[in-house]
Amino acid sequence: MIPARQKICLGWKQKENSNLLTTTESRNNANKNTSDTSSINSTTADSNERSIALVLDTSSSMEGTPLDETKKAAQNFVNVVGQKQAKTGIVQYNLDSEIVSGLTQNTSELSSDIDQLYAQGSTNMEAGLQDAYDLLQNSNSKKKMIVLMSDGEPNQGKQGDELIEYANELKKAGVQIYTLGFFESLADKSEQQNLL
Repeated sequence: MIPARQKICLGWKQKENSNLLTTTESRNNANKNTSDTSSINSTTADSNERSIALVLDTSSSMEGTPLDETKKAAQNFVNVVGQKQAKTGIVQYNLDSEIVSGLTQNTSELSSDIDQLYAQGSTNMEAGLQDAYDLLQNSNSKKKMIVLMSDGEPNQGKQGDELIEYANELKKAGVQIYTLGFFESLADKSEQQNLL
């Protein structure tokens, strides 16, 4: 069982037992006690190889500080992951979703793509997750992960319990999902933001 992460770095709630997926920091300790269910297409992949879809909320609610902080975190993420045996792709979502960068280890390309992101439109987190899942299906990596960065306020596509169910379906298909929340204020978080 994976322990709950504190404060704003929480992931999708499990429907029956309220366990939470956590960010990478907590996951490292938790993996010693959990089984790995991410073995899709593992026959041709090195055991340490990972494919990661970095899913970034670029909706208008992210304008200003939240998007600036998201971009900084995403830049740091690709720089660290670029030194490991992992490929990263970038998906942005607002009203719809777009694969900005395919899976690559080219950190310069990823950094450039992150720099060009800007906030607009509404928030369709489901579309972002779907594009991330589709991107990962093009990989033969043993471990497939989605790292979602958002303010946690979807207003298009699946929302609330439906969105949690959808994320659980992706996890059952072998994709690990981690979330990181970016908020102006922790005191004024909405019910949906508490999912992050």
